[in-house]
Amino acid sequence: MKIYINEFIERQEKKRFETSQLEKELKQRFKTKFWYSEFARALNACVDEGVLRPVQARGKNGMEPSLFLSYQIVDQEVVIREAVRRELEEAYTGYFGVDYYFKHPDHYDEDREALLQIKSYLADKDDTILSINERSYQLFNNEKWLEESARKFKKRIGLNLLDDLSCEDAPEPFMFLPRKTKVPPAQFNVLIIENKATFDSIRKLCKEGYYTFGGVEFHLFIYGEGNKIVGSFSFFYDLGLDDQKLTFYYFGDLDLEGIYIWHQLKKLNEIDVVPFTYFYRLLFEENNKRARDVGEGQQCSEEAIALFASYFDSEMQKRLIDLIRNRKCIPQEGLHRAMLREVGTRA
Repeated sequence: MKIYINEFIERQEKKRFETSQLEKELKQRFKTKFWYSEFARALNACVDEGVLRPVQARGKNGMEPSLFLSYQIVDQEVVIREAVRRELEEAYTGYFGVDYYFKHPDHYDEDREALLQIKSYLADKDDTILSINERSYQLFNNEKWLEESARKFKKRIGLNLLDDLSCEDAPEPFMFLPRKTKVPPAQFNVLIIENKATFDSIRKLCKEGYYTFGGVEFHLFIYGEGNKIVGSFSFFYDLGLDDQKLTFYYFGDLDLEGIYIWHQLKKLNEIDVVPFTYFYRLLFEENNKRARDVGEGQQCSEEAIALFASYFDSEMQKRLIDLIRNRKCIPQEGLHRAMLREVGTRA
């Protein structure tokens, strides 16, 4: 807990902060594993060590153990070895800024090897682009180092390491099922399916010749693997389908999480992906009396819920919004393979 409090203190631009602000951030980090008593002990330890000073005029929070409502960060006397000072002044000039380490010389010892490696690369940089993991292993002997450290070093030396070290993110591949056609279709329809079981049922039905559902003929099915598709969707552009006239449809669980995934996919990838209303309507009509409660962790914005519902007629909108706001769930597996076969059309 104290480590995270120190990280919070380092990020503050102002000398004073509200205790509630720190508590809120730590609750978001620890979620259900946040304990107030441990938080109070760690914060009081920072006071005992002279890192923080309570703002007594603001008073206390009335809890047990009590904490002050506001704290002030105490300026620490920085002691820096002459050899370190000289190296910081001379070794990195022209490559990146090191002002951070003059203020935090203790961090320089732990970062020095990486900083020298970054400088060495920049001094003899070529145009070869590698994946993030490849470059990370090449320079730091750890394929995960850049993923784990790039954000921290951007704050400390001002470089965007992914750009400055000439590396690119390799998109996470996803499982997909293409339909083979002799002539490219005028309209290329793609259905993204949230769960593995439903994707597998569609895969087996494709073997039987079922590609059309609800009057829509599909040419590609993608397994979204839950929320993973939000980050892996860029892999689609490696499939060589950019020149097609594309329409993306989505079908997932009828619950807060399913709508959240669809909305994130649409927003973060800047694509027009629409709910496949035909499947959602069938799923609801067949299973709404069996809807179960969703878990406590599921959340979704009102904006996403309203946008999702807007694709349906007014009566269906009301029924869906009632279901979602009452925190109910109908998993997409409720539209099982036998039902899909019954409503599908064979080529």
